[in-house]
Amino acid sequence: RAGIDTVVLIGTTTPNCIRSTCYDALSLNYNVAVIEDCTSSRTPDVQHANIEDMAFIGAYVLDCDNFCEKGLADMPDTAAGVAEAVRAYRDAH
Repeated sequence: RAGIDTVVLIGTTTPNCIRSTCYDALSLNYNVAVIEDCTSSRTPDVQHANIEDMAFIGAYVLDCDNFCEKGLADMPDTAAGVAEAVRAYRDAH
């Protein structure tokens, strides 16, 4: 991991490339940021549904202006929260 804990996603074909990478990164305990207006889908409805799904599972969704202004300063550490929940569950069982 070389000290890397966050993956920032931009690109095309949100339902395929972006979403797959998001799910893979989250499953490997990386934090994921999706720069929403730097991704695209065939239709606005498809884009909205995929962005909403990624946000629901823990991706941090923001726009390019916010990313350029603040970077990831406001991004929660989702991976650490999940790791703590898993440890707590294992300790209880």
